[in-house]
Amino acid sequence: MLEVEHRGARTFLTVQFTTNRGEVCESSLRVTVDANRAVSTGQRIRVRYAKSDPCLRVSEVGDHSGWFTLLIAVVLLIAFAILAYVSWRRPRPPIPLRYAGMP
Repeated sequence: MLEVEHRGARTFLTVQFTTNRGEVCESSLRVTVDANRAVSTGQRIRVRYAKSDPCLRVSEVGDHSGWFTLLIAVVLLIAFAILAYVSWRRPRPPIPLRYAGMP
């Protein structure tokens, strides 16, 4: 770890790591794992990166914020689909009055 920066209640880390292909990357990330909030410069933490773009898509091991964002997106999509169906469906004709009092 190269740098630790505290901005209010948030902690940002600048990390340097080497990928499996030998690329040396430096990236900044926001701390989301409680165990990494008390780290200092020079200590090691575990990170995970995307194989397609390892220097830009870096996160801590144990960070589950991606799943949370995906879950929120799915819930919003389902809610939108239900509201669209309810608002755009064809209205049903009313029951004729001659059948209204029948048991």
